[in-house]
Amino acid sequence: AAGGRGDPRRAASLLKAYLEKNYFEVLELNFELAGAAKVPDDAAVVVVADPTAPLPANGVEAIRKFMADPRPSGGKGKLVVLAG
Repeated sequence: AAGGRGDPRRAASLLKAYLEKNYFEVLELNFELAGAAKVPDDAAVVVVADPTAPLPANGVEAIRKFMADPRPSGGKGKLVVLAG
């Protein structure tokens, strides 16, 4: 049932609330189907929470670059995928 205990939207909402309570800024990241895509320079982690459709190719490439290329802070980006 939507909104029930096992509902991925509820789990993502709880994760977001937990992170914000612990002083993390949580923003939604959307990739347009056409054109260049980029993960913001100030992002430390990208969380893909229970995706319902494949990421567009430009989004996959943006996340790959986020994880592979050094960030302005010097480290590489982190990716967390929550799939059930």
